[in-house]
Amino acid sequence: MGRAQDDLLALPGFPVARMLLILERLFLPLARRDYDAELSTLVLRAVSDAYGTGELDDFQSLMERFVTRSGEQLRTLYARWVNDPFAHPLLLQPESLAVFERVESNLPAIRDAWTGRLPSDLLDELAGLWSIVISRPGDRD
Repeated sequence: MGRAQDDLLALPGFPVARMLLILERLFLPLARRDYDAELSTLVLRAVSDAYGTGELDDFQSLMERFVTRSGEQLRTLYARWVNDPFAHPLLLQPESLAVFERVESNLPAIRDAWTGRLPSDLLDELAGLWSIVISRPGDRD
């Protein structure tokens, strides 16, 4: 099984697909809504680079711990925006869990992974919804 598993993990897109499956299982009970899988895949291609190899190997446990610790805050946030047509486009998506976890635990990594791949204002606004302010180099205190 070890070699077959290694071969599967080496396929393009497999780590992102695995992340999405894990996030979906955690997201759906919290948000109780469907999501755009194509958008999730696009965003997770960038977000996955914010995780080290060991973190990706342990991604399920990492995310389960995060959701256990932050479940009530997540439920409240999702419930607040679920019917709002002006909700942040990534908020009601499973990848929001990974973004919230990263802005909380390794902001430089998510910022580096995001930069040049996705619009920076999307990360800034999503972090703000999680009550994390991203200061950019050159911003005034």
